[in-house]
Amino acid sequence: MLRSIPVLLPFALAASPGGAAAQADPPRPVTAEDLRTLKRASGLVLSPDGERLAFLQEGAVWVLETYPGATPRRVAQGSRPTWSPSGDRLAFFAPAGASGLQIFTVDVDEGEAVQVTTLEGGVIPDRVAWSSQDVLAFVVDVPLDATELAADPATPEPASAEAGFPLVLGPDSPDGYAFDGILVGTAGPVRTPTSVTEVFVHHLARGETRQLTHDGVGYLGVAWSPDGRWIAVASREGFRRGQMRSGIYLVHGTTGERHQAAPPVPMALDPQWSPDGRRLAYAVYSRTDLQASGVAVVDVDDDGRTGDPVLAVSPAIVDYAWAADGNSLFVMQDDGVARPVRRVELASGGVRTVGSANHLSGSLTVSRMGDVAWSESRGDVPVVFRFLEHGHDEGVDLYDPNPHIDVALGRQEIVRWRNTHGHERAGVLILPVGYEEERQYPLIVSAYSQGTHFNTFNDNGSPGFGSQIYAGLGYAVFFPGPRVPWMYGGAVSADPVGGADSWAVTFDDVESGVDVLIERGIVDPGRMAIMGFSNGGAVAAALMTHTQRYRAAVAVAPANLNWLVSALHQDNMAERWIPTQKFMGATEDVIEDPLEYLRGSPVFRLGEIQTPMLLAVGDRDDASFILPTIQIYLGLRRLGRDVTLLRYAGVPHGFYGPAATDLNGRILEFLERHLR
Repeated sequence: MLRSIPVLLPFALAASPGGAAAQADPPRPVTAEDLRTLKRASGLVLSPDGERLAFLQEGAVWVLETYPGATPRRVAQGSRPTWSPSGDRLAFFAPAGASGLQIFTVDVDEGEAVQVTTLEGGVIPDRVAWSSQDVLAFVVDVPLDATELAADPATPEPASAEAGFPLVLGPDSPDGYAFDGILVGTAGPVRTPTSVTEVFVHHLARGETRQLTHDGVGYLGVAWSPDGRWIAVASREGFRRGQMRSGIYLVHGTTGERHQAAPPVPMALDPQWSPDGRRLAYAVYSRTDLQASGVAVVDVDDDGRTGDPVLAVSPAIVDYAWAADGNSLFVMQDDGVARPVRRVELASGGVRTVGSANHLSGSLTVSRMGDVAWSESRGDVPVVFRFLEHGHDEGVDLYDPNPHIDVALGRQEIVRWRNTHGHERAGVLILPVGYEEERQYPLIVSAYSQGTHFNTFNDNGSPGFGSQIYAGLGYAVFFPGPRVPWMYGGAVSADPVGGADSWAVTFDDVESGVDVLIERGIVDPGRMAIMGFSNGGAVAAALMTHTQRYRAAVAVAPANLNWLVSALHQDNMAERWIPTQKFMGATEDVIEDPLEYLRGSPVFRLGEIQTPMLLAVGDRDDASFILPTIQIYLGLRRLGRDVTLLRYAGVPHGFYGPAATDLNGRILEFLERHLR
């Protein structure tokens, strides 16, 4: 049904420095408290007729009519809602006292939530699928019996004696035991599991719950076929042995008969049926081959047999959903600086962008009628729901969870350039609040290795990323999204950059982008700083061994700056982790060619650093972040450089709460001291 939808003015027009609305009193700059009070909304699901949208906000399920100006209603406490085929009820997960999470249903117009499962130990909050016959499918963690445990081929524990005596490890000992219990975050051994996720179904009319699979493989991501016969599900057969391998199976909804729909690959997940049930799509993910990631499609016959999978959309797919015609997919594709929503025609490969090409999108959902909705995060608003009605060319804004945020924001723009290697690059620039042309501003380079981390509302004040807070204080903030040796290119450019020599590409990605801003007259080249967290911290610290043009550098939990140590600490040979050699792009093992690892280790070039540095790390972080941070500090201290190390007790990889508040304050003071 087509709806008459009024035209809305852009969100936060008055708050945006580029907006045309008159202001009697200019709004204030954004603060850390603003970020902490933001409401998060996600998990969008359109009703079959497209007239209502369910979503999650503040731990509850809400429903919103799909016309601008509608007011959302809270319908139940819970998560992961799924619409009934009739569109009048929702199934969702919610806690049920001592029995853990259970499945509930609710009539969205007039009913109270009703608990429908009563399984001991509860269910797994992965996905609940609702069939055309009113049967729910879901997964439950089932204990393995003694026979299954005895037959499990997982590697046994190595020989060891009582406490106080040595753990005996020899040439044939299993992976993961060399560091087990010594360093936080190192690869642990594969231990025999005591339970496995199996597929269950619940018949709503009869009130019956039964276990459908009993094979001990392990499953996630159930999806009913439109005719209610088959349940598509992602397997976890490799996980019990520590190998990240999974396939796609079809399980008959009555008999439990199982067919393999797609062979195991490094990661297959999220199966979705085409509207006519003749095809099945699923996501494929590879950490080592970007071009092998995307959405694959198989044909399905009446007996549940499938053809060979075809990778229909590639690469860098964040989310996807079938279009109503069954001949195309809506996809959310990471292009390096944004995640636009696009429609892909499967036969021709034609692509059309239906959402903004410059924004971050999430929670993609499509109705049976062909309407599309998604959430969108952009420079002028933390999150807004967008809706594209079937048959229309332009989407509209539906709902802003944070209308109370009325602050001055720095104008945000995408910057495109070529580095000196000739590679096309893209990054994001936040201009200072009240930006004036012909005036140069101090610059903060946020060096994380993906441009899609630019949106300042997503980090919620986490240190190391830079944000609109800095723009409100008069800084320009630049996110060049550099490629790094262990990231194998990126969504914008799939060129391989692994190996020791690729640090030159990393530095070029950053420096050439900064040069563009200087040439445009935006940046004062005498007042520049660089900062980063994790991968970004590694880039910030490594770049200081290459240049002295920055007045200050901040590295929060930097990663992987001593390739020799990382490679020698490699304690696994299984497929569950990418071996250090391949991860870093080295051509030989560290024992065969240590010089390549030495050349790829910026920690051995600390003598080139003259820039004042602020380092920070949590004591509960992974060893691969704590050790590089301490190594940089000790090396610079030995050389008598201006360096400060902040260690936060009890903090893991990521700063939140009081630790984030304290560190953000210290970072700001450090930058002000060196750039003003």
